[in-house]
Amino acid sequence: MKKLLTVLVLIGLVATVAMAGWTFEETIFDFTRADTMLTQGTKTVSGEDYHTGVDPHGVVVDPNGNYWVATYGTVGDDFITASGDTAFYRPLRCYAPDGTIVHEITSFQLPSGDLDTLWSGSDHSGTGRGIAIDNDGNILYSSFATLYRFNYESAECTGKFYPAAGSLTDAFQTSNGTIYVGHVGANKPIYMLDEDLGIIGNAIDTVKHLSRSLVVKESPEGGFDLYSGTIWNGYGVEKYHSDDPDFDLFVSVDTLMQWSYTDESGLTAVEAPWSSSLDLAPNGDLLVGCLRITWGGHYGSQWYVINTETLGYEAFGVAAPDSATANKDIYIAGGVNGPRGGYFLDDETLITCDFYLGTVDKWVYSETSVEEEAIVSTFKLEQNYPNPFNPTTTIAFTIAENAPVTLTVYNMLGAKVATLMNSEMRNAGTHNINFDASGLSTGMYFYRLESAGNVATQKMLFLK
Repeated sequence: MKKLLTVLVLIGLVATVAMAGWTFEETIFDFTRADTMLTQGTKTVSGEDYHTGVDPHGVVVDPNGNYWVATYGTVGDDFITASGDTAFYRPLRCYAPDGTIVHEITSFQLPSGDLDTLWSGSDHSGTGRGIAIDNDGNILYSSFATLYRFNYESAECTGKFYPAAGSLTDAFQTSNGTIYVGHVGANKPIYMLDEDLGIIGNAIDTVKHLSRSLVVKESPEGGFDLYSGTIWNGYGVEKYHSDDPDFDLFVSVDTLMQWSYTDESGLTAVEAPWSSSLDLAPNGDLLVGCLRITWGGHYGSQWYVINTETLGYEAFGVAAPDSATANKDIYIAGGVNGPRGGYFLDDETLITCDFYLGTVDKWVYSETSVEEEAIVSTFKLEQNYPNPFNPTTTIAFTIAENAPVTLTVYNMLGAKVATLMNSEMRNAGTHNINFDASGLSTGMYFYRLESAGNVATQKMLFLK
C-alpha cells in the first residue's frame, strides 16, 4: 500500500502553527491508484473486464485497528454456481493498516446453518450499500437488500436481516441496543431490530425521500431524534422525533441544511445539498457528506460537521472535479466528490471514504495555535478559518523556502474575483492573510496558492 505525500523540503526555523477545525492528514487507501489491486479478483467472466471495485461505500475501524471497507462493485475470484454458470464473488474485505487483507468474506454459514454467498448474481446481496459497527465492535454490513452481522475477529456471520423490499441503507445501533436500518428507495419504512437482528417493528412507516444513511441519538428534550439523509434531488437532512420508539413512531419535525444561495446576478434560492452519508461524532454532532457539486448544487462536494442543537457547522474538504474520478493521474489531497461514510476513531481523528475518488482518508482536529521551534517541511495551503465565514476569513499557508507568492480567489465559474498576493516575496515559514468578501455573492469560492513551482487549491464557503 502506498500513501500519497506532499512536496518535502527541509529548512530549520521558528514557525507559528495555527490550525482550527478538521484538516486532511493522509490518504490511507487509494483504490483508484496505488491500492487498486486490493479490490480486484481474476475478473475473467466471459472474457470481459468487470468493475474493479474502486468505489468504497462506507468504512469502519474495528477494536483491533483494522479497516472494514464496503465497496459497491468490488470484484473477487471467479467461481462456478450451482447451476453450472461462471460468476464472480463480491466480497466484504477487512484490511490491516498496511493494506494486508485480514478477512475476505465470500461464502459463509448463517446462524441457521444455511449457507450464503456474496456474489454478482445474487438476488439479495453482493453490492456493498453501507457499513456500521455495533456496540460490541462487530460489523453491520448492508449488502444490497440484506443486513448481515459479522464477528470482527473471526469473520463468522452471527445474524441476518432480509426484508425483501429492495436496497438497504447503512445501519445504526443506539446505546440501548436497538438497531435501525432503512431503504434507499423512497416510500419505504425504517425498521427497528433487536441485537439478534430480529424485527421489533417500524420506526417510520414511510420515508418520503431517497436515502442512503441514517443516525439516531437521544434528544436533549427526551426521547430520540432520527436523522435521514436525502439523495437524488436532495432535500437536506430530515429530522424525526419519537418520545418512546418502543410504542410511538418517529414523526418528521424539521429539515436541516435548507440553505439559501445568492448568485452573482443577485437571485436567491434555497439549495439543499444531497446528504449522501450521515454519521454521529462522539460529542453528538452530525457528520454529513454531501455529494458532488454537479448534482448537489453549490454546497455539494463537501464534508460538514453540524451541531444539531445550535445548527452551527464547519465545512471541510477540497471540492474535487468530476474529471478527477475518471482520470487516475489526478489526485487531490482531501478531495471530496462522492462522500459515502465516516468513522470517528476518537474526538480528534476521523476516517472517511469517497465513492467516486476511491479513497479512504484520515482527518485530524485541532483548535490550538502554538509557536514552536520547528522544521518547515512542506508547501501547504491550510483550510481558511472560520469556514463558512461572513464576511472575513483568514487563509494560512506554509512555504518551504524564500520565494515569490501568488494567492488568488476564484468563483465557481472559474472567474478570478480577488488577488490577495501577486508574486510578493515571502520568507520560508507560515503566513496568515486576511480576506474580506464584502461585495461578493454568497456561495463557494476557491483560493489558489502558487510559489516556487508548487500549486495548491482549497475551497471556502461565504454565507451572508
